[in-house]
Amino acid sequence: MEDIFILGGSYGGVSTAHRIFKTAGKQIDFKTTLVSPNSYFYWNSPAPRAIVLGEFTDEELFDLIAVQHGVDRFNSILGSPESLEVEAKTVAVVGQDQGFR
Repeated sequence: MEDIFILGGSYGGVSTAHRIFKTAGKQIDFKTTLVSPNSYFYWNSPAPRAIVLGEFTDEELFDLIAVQHGVDRFNSILGSPESLEVEAKTVAVVGQDQGFR
């Protein structure tokens, strides 16, 4: 199984995670970990739909990646990358989920 780490959970990081699952999801055995200092992501495009009361449920607007792609294939770490060791294939993360990953 391949491990894919995405450092940063903003628009680019979340979009990359979805794209990886969409394009390689059935072809490669992998697990994706998204490292982000935030537990949320605000995207301007669906914002108008969110403010129209009663039009959409929270579940329709705010989809969890882990639920959508499988909790066994997606993990999130709440924190900021402190260092990256490419040769050792390690990332040090500091933040709410303190520790070394």
